[in-house]
Amino acid sequence: MAVAQDTDGPASEAMLRAWFVSQQTLLSNLHAFEHTEAAEWTLDGPFNMHHMAHKAEVRVSRDTDELQRDLQSMHLDGAPVSPDRWEALQQRRRTMAGPELDALTRVERQLPRFLRALRVVGRATEESVHGSTVLRVEMVPRNNDHRLERATLWFDVTQGHLYQSRLLVRRRAALPPFIITTTYTRHQGMDVPVARHIEGTVQTRRRGRTFTTLIDYRAQYSNHRLYFEGSG
Repeated sequence: MAVAQDTDGPASEAMLRAWFVSQQTLLSNLHAFEHTEAAEWTLDGPFNMHHMAHKAEVRVSRDTDELQRDLQSMHLDGAPVSPDRWEALQQRRRTMAGPELDALTRVERQLPRFLRALRVVGRATEESVHGSTVLRVEMVPRNNDHRLERATLWFDVTQGHLYQSRLLVRRRAALPPFIITTTYTRHQGMDVPVARHIEGTVQTRRRGRTFTTLIDYRAQYSNHRLYFEGSG
């Protein structure tokens, strides 16, 4: 990814505002969405390292705002896990990774809402990605209380779509941020994620000592279904 040149500030800000308004409008009318999820977790701790993977059908409804994950399969360190052990394995992962990490996998489900608390800094720059021109925009919080420390957005210049985002999210002020990188595609007018990578660290107490676990999460999303108000 190579930087080409700075772009006109007002023009790039106008494009960002137009994108924000269009996505926020669609999001406000979105009743529910579904997709197929294939995710992999690597939890690298001082005493052991585990690789967990699952495939699932995911649904989120505005009525409950709860993510419903219908698991189809799970693997632990390459071996299939029987359905009667799925819940125990998920709880084991939550214990190792921390309860807040699940929320990070959902942060960008409502990205336009998070961006309300941010402001654009500097000038947008054009970069080349796989032969296509994208516009890079940097954003930071309007105040110091927001857990989203920084957002970098890359827009497809010719289509006006969000191509990729990178968020730096702090769970606590004293801890290093998680890095969340997401790639998007346009579907039914909305920019929906097709791939996500989260990397960071969590700390746990054991036997009176603090230990650090490295977290690496990678997911692919496909077969998106969006249900808008009045669409039946």
